[in-house]
Amino acid sequence: MHWSAYEVFSVLSGASLLIGTFVGSILEADLSAKDRLFGLFGGIAMIGYGFYVAGKTEGVFVFPVGIFVVPFVFTGWIILQIVQASRRKQLRDRPAATLGDKDGVPGVPPSSQW
Repeated sequence: MHWSAYEVFSVLSGASLLIGTFVGSILEADLSAKDRLFGLFGGIAMIGYGFYVAGKTEGVFVFPVGIFVVPFVFTGWIILQIVQASRRKQLRDRPAATLGDKDGVPGVPPSSQW
């Protein structure tokens, strides 16, 4: 097998699509069914194409320029989803504020100022 940057980044892009899809599903990100299917099948196709081309010794193969960008974009997206999920969890676990509390609802003055 011959591995160049194209094959490696194709496999990395496919893996990041798969990981991003599963992490997004686990963390309850706003992923539609279409997004999940694209991530699943797109990731499998990119990984398969990378291994297919790496196994060839001759021929001309075309790779989209996006394979060099996708791993970094999806890594950033995964980090963003993790941060947002932890914030959602903190908000769910926090007790509800009531009017008149010292740290009351933003934009609503405490009852003593009415």
